[in-house]
Amino acid sequence: RLGLALIHANWNEEVKGVKINANITDQYKDKERITTCNGFVSPANNDIQLHINANNTSAELLNTFLGGIFDDIEGDANGTLNVVGPLSDIGLVGDLSANVDMTLHATKVRYHINPADTIHFRPYSFKFDNVRISDKHKNEGVVNGFVSHKNLKNFGYEFNIDMRNLLAYEETQFNPDKFMGRVFAN
Repeated sequence: RLGLALIHANWNEEVKGVKINANITDQYKDKERITTCNGFVSPANNDIQLHINANNTSAELLNTFLGGIFDDIEGDANGTLNVVGPLSDIGLVGDLSANVDMTLHATKVRYHINPADTIHFRPYSFKFDNVRISDKHKNEGVVNGFVSHKNLKNFGYEFNIDMRNLLAYEETQFNPDKFMGRVFAN
């Protein structure tokens, strides 16, 4: 849920596509969330150029892009994100700081991202440079690495985490395909 959207869209002959100007607002837990989106989509030229400005924007939007790796992404994002490129090879470019909680799908562990840190969206990757995370026990780690993709599909990831007693794995129910248990790692 992003909020109430006021969208102005009209055909533009110059770009041979639809120009978009959108303002999305929402009130959530005493915070005003404002998201703007400006730009165009041109099917005739196989092109997209959208500039998104996030101000306490619901991070649930990231579920769309990171849903195969992370589950239940919740929180707020701030910064700018551009959706660019040919429609057949869409890229995300920008920087977002995220006050976010999310579960790493492979390990079932929920982490919190420090809102003072920034995730860098670059063509074919989302980069984490010294991003501080914490688990539900308040143990902390520092993440460096990236999520790679091709046209927001075929995701892969490579992370290096400097951690001290960070919850790294948690399977609380018996599952014949996995080990049941809890692992804290250094």
